Amino acid sequence: MVAAWLLCGAILRSRFEFFDRIYIPTSVIAGSVGLVTMQMAGLAKNAATIELATAGEVLKGWPTTLIAIVFAGMLLPRTTVPWKESMNAAAREGVMVWIIALGQTAVGLLVTWLVIQRFYDVPHSFGMLLETGFAGGHGTAAAMGQVFASPQVNLPHGLDLGLLMATIGLVYGTLSGIVWINLAARWGWVQKKAASPSAMLEATQAIDERRQLNFTRGLDPLLIQAVWLAMAFGIG
Repeated sequence: MVAAWLLCGAILRSRFEFFDRIYIPTSVIAGSVGLVTMQMAGLAKNAATIELATAGEVLKGWPTTLIAIVFAGMLLPRTTVPWKESMNAAAREGVMVWIIALGQTAVGLLVTWLVIQRFYDVPHSFGMLLETGFAGGHGTAAAMGQVFASPQVNLPHGLDLGLLMATIGLVYGTLSGIVWINLAARWGWVQKKAASPSAMLEATQAIDERRQLNFTRGLDPLLIQAVWLAMAFGIG
């Protein structure tokens, strides 16, 4: 079912230039197709509804595991990057992520404490929704849903609110990102450098030569990547 949704997402993205122009990922399109499919099937009162409901319960448990795999893969270095440079890049990225996450958490808690709690009876944990949806995303919201539902946090609807914030963050990030990219290109903040086909071919050949010299020579590239991901996931 998931593979079929991903295939539909890939076809829609290739057929409609609009999705490619605003950089909508295939996975988001596939998720939208899946959401519409599940909702339409839910309106039909037949045996297929029961099967889809069962599939939906299974899919609910995926994000909590897949988000760990996503973050494990993000920090795996490329073979073409020196080890020290890779560690420096990972450290800089980690510091940036913590600044963003702590900043959004602070803003959310302050707004909840100073404004929202004056009008609505919500716990302090309500302020965590901003960081969960914007710095995190749908996977983080799904994982944090278990934390929100715990008696210590006392936000039983945190999963639904987190998914709502993640959707808003995705739409806002996409639209505002397109605006900033165009402004940066127009005002000269970034420069477009198109590599020639020969240069790209030489770079590809160089990468292949390096790969033939390392210990992955006897393993399929996909297999060795799965091994690294499994190790990072297990350690985490």
